[in-house]
Amino acid sequence: MINTKLMFSETFHALVKEAQFTKEMLGSGATQIRNANYATKGIYFQAFTSLSTGLERIGKLCLMLDYYLDSCGQFPDEKYLKNEIGHNISLIYTKSLAVIHKRSMSLEYLQDLNGEIHQNILERGFIEVRRG
Repeated sequence: MINTKLMFSETFHALVKEAQFTKEMLGSGATQIRNANYATKGIYFQAFTSLSTGLERIGKLCLMLDYYLDSCGQFPDEKYLKNEIGHNISLIYTKSLAVIHKRSMSLEYLQDLNGEIHQNILERGFIEVRRG
């Protein structure tokens, strides 16, 4: 049953705004990477920054919602987000996979990012961009 109190709460609206912003970051990154070429190398940096930020945010949103469901409506504190998750996209991805399995979810497209190319991007590409 849908909890209508949550649907119209400030919390729900904040989550919707975060999801919309994350969608825009990922969309912007995907558009930028399609437009990049060897003559405009700065666009690659912009694209990877948008994509890494979007992936980090969507992963954290997933983990926060999972915590919310397990904690009877409580969100994790900032200490949990900073110290236990941080900005490590590989860790966020691993924890998100655990949520997918725990919640018996299936994805419409790619089920995981365990291929060699995907793992190299997760472990090297985005991290190097974030560090500059």
